[in-house]
Amino acid sequence: MKLIYEARDPSEAQLVKGFLEAEEIRVIVQSGALGAVLGEMSASPETLPSVWVDEPDVDRARVIVDRFKSGELTSDVAASNWVCPRCGEALEGQFSKCWHCGTQRPAAV
Repeated sequence: MKLIYEARDPSEAQLVKGFLEAEEIRVIVQSGALGAVLGEMSASPETLPSVWVDEPDVDRARVIVDRFKSGELTSDVAASNWVCPRCGEALEGQFSKCWHCGTQRPAAV
């Protein structure tokens, strides 16, 4: 896995994760659990959440992260509601997986 993005907070890391997962890129968010104590200690790469992807997906992920950083990619993309292709559950746009059956959100949504 390769580091692709260092987020300011867990919410931002999850937002970036959702954008990447929408493009069927496997993502892991590391750290971020120290957010509650950031007032007690300084923010650093060790204390802030980071987003990691598999090596073959790095180039595609960088394009998405660059679009996010530039403001071109907003949460409006994630806000469009979708229907799970497997079980038919209606889901709100912020979800990258079906809560009912666990199916990933299709990239075409």
